[in-house]
Amino acid sequence: KMLPLRSLTLSFRSMSIASSQQEKLATSFVVPKKPATAFNIFVSEKMKAGGKISEQIKIISKEWKSLSGFEKGKYVAKAESSKEKYKVAMMSLTDQQIQEIEQVTVGKRRAKKERKSIKLLEEELKKLQHDKPKSMSAYTYFVKDRFPANAAKATTEIAALGKAWTLLSSYNKEPFEKMARQNKLDRENWEKLVAKDGRLEKIEELKRAIALGGMDALKKNEEREELMAQMKSLKSELAKLKEDKPKVASNGYAYFVKEKIGGTSFSGKTDMKELAKQWNAMSASAKAPYAQRVAQMKLKVKEWE
Repeated sequence: KMLPLRSLTLSFRSMSIASSQQEKLATSFVVPKKPATAFNIFVSEKMKAGGKISEQIKIISKEWKSLSGFEKGKYVAKAESSKEKYKVAMMSLTDQQIQEIEQVTVGKRRAKKERKSIKLLEEELKKLQHDKPKSMSAYTYFVKDRFPANAAKATTEIAALGKAWTLLSSYNKEPFEKMARQNKLDRENWEKLVAKDGRLEKIEELKRAIALGGMDALKKNEEREELMAQMKSLKSELAKLKEDKPKVASNGYAYFVKEKIGGTSFSGKTDMKELAKQWNAMSASAKAPYAQRVAQMKLKVKEWE
């Protein structure tokens, strides 16, 4: 009996330690800015506010390529100066600070990877839900009816529509309520359709992955859930194996209290204070039976083990 119990206890403890480990990243100093390249410096000088960035970059790139080595020289010099300043700033940092910067950099790369992963998952989810009816309320249909698709919805006009909807009679609201009921029915039918054609399981998986930060995060979460389920199972099994384990009090006073309050009304702190006084006033010989009971119960526990 001892071997499986010990094995379960060790497994449960090791799982608890593994599940509580967390990654921590933090910086308490100014991180030196990475040096700009000659091209980046050239771009920052040429870039104009208000213009479309992608189009400007194309034009500036062509202009950069057309420059001679001499013309590029001043930008290369600025880049070298920036690089030297960065080296000096990095040399002033401690090893621990450099390590923290590296950890933050890894964290940023991971975050970027997660964003890219989520975007791909969202695109995949959109494809799977391309035929899903949009949720529409009666009021939404009312607003849509009052505003053409290409009309600008001014805040003041929307507010006015809100008041108009409130004042609308039940009879006049009914056409919009009917459309909302049909919309609800269409969405319910869509749910049945995706459950039938096999899309529902994939849709739910994608939603969980997006909510958690990507497929890698979903996998880790599933592993954690599996670990927690194993821990719960081990804990339950451990409790069953220990069902017949004798319970022993830590000292004789505990048995004394149990004896005094057993089968009687108990008023909490007041009675406990009185019992403590009684116990302290008792002689060693009067306390001996309780101490003997503790020793007997400890012996029973050893026999059980």
